[in-house]
Amino acid sequence: MWPPKAGQLITRTEANQQGSWLVKLGLDKLDVDRINAISLLEEVLGVLGAENLSVLYYHLERLGVKRSEIVDKPAEFSKALKVIFGQAATILESQIVSCIASKTGQDHAANLTLTQALEQLKEYRFRPTSLT
Repeated sequence: MWPPKAGQLITRTEANQQGSWLVKLGLDKLDVDRINAISLLEEVLGVLGAENLSVLYYHLERLGVKRSEIVDKPAEFSKALKVIFGQAATILESQIVSCIASKTGQDHAANLTLTQALEQLKEYRFRPTSLT
């Protein structure tokens, strides 16, 4: 089912079959781990609700961080959250870090900044056994 839902992991075969959809998001169809990282991040941000998430993406883009670039620009994403949410960004960042750590099986979430967690997420290899 395309596009995949937030949090839905995909296989390399599925990515290759849906190349045109990925191009629209500016993604390489062979970069399955990056696609899955973005999907996981969208699942985490989904706690904001669909409408609020759309508004967040709009403001992020105005601040120079496209939806498909969040995992590639973690420092800029963190700065943009601070501009959008002010001091409340700290709470959202903490929640994002905890969820990323939980989803990727990392124990030391309390010691990570949002930038570090997103860097680790980008490098995380999604294993076929974790596919839904």
